[in-house]
Amino acid sequence: MVPIIGERRLLDVLAAAGGLPATASHVITINRPGLDQPIVVDLGTDPARSALANIPIFGGDTIVTARVGVVYVLGAFKTQGAIPLAGNSPLTLLQVASLAGGPSFEGDYADLRIIRTIGNQRTLVKIDIKKVMYGKAPDPVLQADDVVFLPTNALKSVLKSGGIGTLLGIVSILVAFRQ
Repeated sequence: MVPIIGERRLLDVLAAAGGLPATASHVITINRPGLDQPIVVDLGTDPARSALANIPIFGGDTIVTARVGVVYVLGAFKTQGAIPLAGNSPLTLLQVASLAGGPSFEGDYADLRIIRTIGNQRTLVKIDIKKVMYGKAPDPVLQADDVVFLPTNALKSVLKSGGIGTLLGIVSILVAFRQ
């Protein structure tokens, strides 16, 4: 709730409410008492267009922001989290990987998983992201609420955390154990 005394502008009210989250749609619906139809405002991504959409807001108006679809990125990516989908263009696996900072060294590139939920059914698709990166496999288009999970390769993880010294230590223990 944002108190409105007199007239305020849409962008001021949104700012007073803490701004729009990354998962919010750029299409805003305003329900105004006395009007039969809601006012629909498209803020767009162009600042000049957003300025034109900065309409007056009055006491009693209800501002509704819909949630856009997101793709969730987990596992051995440089950054993890939710990546919003743009309403006007598809988002592919490589684009999501890029937005997440790319797969990290310890990722098991041959075992990337896309988990998709349709109704109550979950499907799992395994993909070799390295083949996709080199153009040897198609770059799949992701859908809202897909989960992209890149598991960690145990050997790469050991190498990253302890380096060659740790690996040589493990090998020497195994050699000593076999004798």
